[in-house]
Amino acid sequence: MVDLSKTINQETFVISDTHFGHFRVLIFEPVRLEYLADYNTDVVSECQKLLKLITDIPVEEHRENKDIEYLAKFLIPFHDEMLIEKWNSVVGTEDTVLHLGDFAFKGIEEYSKRLNGNKILLRGNHDLKSSRHYIECGWKDVICAEDVLVTVQSAHAALAVSYTHLTLPTKRIV
Repeated sequence: MVDLSKTINQETFVISDTHFGHFRVLIFEPVRLEYLADYNTDVVSECQKLLKLITDIPVEEHRENKDIEYLAKFLIPFHDEMLIEKWNSVVGTEDTVLHLGDFAFKGIEEYSKRLNGNKILLRGNHDLKSSRHYIECGWKDVICAEDVLVTVQSAHAALAVSYTHLTLPTKRIV
């Protein structure tokens, strides 16, 4: 059992669902294309084209559409670079980062080594590699949601979990 209250504090950065290397995240979450177009003016037209395709083509046809796939695969490295630059602009090398899952679809080692901070992964449903693999890639710790204990030490507390299918026992705390 891992007691996160002994690991994280008010200075800890919390992030989730980066989905590095997962081109389909741009299709599932088109708001990322809007952020990317604002961030990198070199790919504005490609972002606009993909947004238009996603909007105009029925959702059930997205997966088979070669233009959507081509543009998403073209844009994902720019998306990933944007996330890395934004992460490293606020997270220092000694900071603690709690990642609430779905870190990377592929390229775990490459992305992990480029990101600042002492990273702790609360495993999500897409984080399929072994804990050992993440540790070897530079992660400080890897935690499964069912192994998390949070000790409430103040009136303000939050429980952060990644796995959406996890059912926690209900217990009223007064």
